[in-house]
Amino acid sequence: MGHNTPQIDTRLNELDYFNLGKALEDNHGIPMPDGDGFAQHMPKVMEAWHRAEIMGNETFAHFEKRVVGVLQEAVQPGRNILCITSGGVISMMVRHLLELDPRRMAHIALPIYNTSLHRVHVSPVGPILAGFNAIPHLEDHERRTARTHF
Repeated sequence: MGHNTPQIDTRLNELDYFNLGKALEDNHGIPMPDGDGFAQHMPKVMEAWHRAEIMGNETFAHFEKRVVGVLQEAVQPGRNILCITSGGVISMMVRHLLELDPRRMAHIALPIYNTSLHRVHVSPVGPILAGFNAIPHLEDHERRTARTHF
């Protein structure tokens, strides 16, 4: 299997969650949570960001446009592309593939493991999510402490 020289594409940069969380606190009085509180917090952030009530370094629309742009370039027939990115970008790609609303996008983002594998199959009817959040490299019992997310 050959490969080209890796390219860095800033469109795959992570969303600005901490500034978004601060904006949610400043505008709606909802503080940044600790630990398990992210499960309730993230949907609120995504919905407020989507409605343009808050903003971090970019609008929701801009984040979506840059991520979907990369996805559309990558899912061309006959191409095999490896993208290394973060959970927010992955959840935005899944949002696009499965037509999810911002709340469900947040629910997809929350369990994404760091270093997990995701696959998109290019078919005649368009791209299809073919694998999500796989961690075969962390499945051994000895590697359980390496399984981390948000």
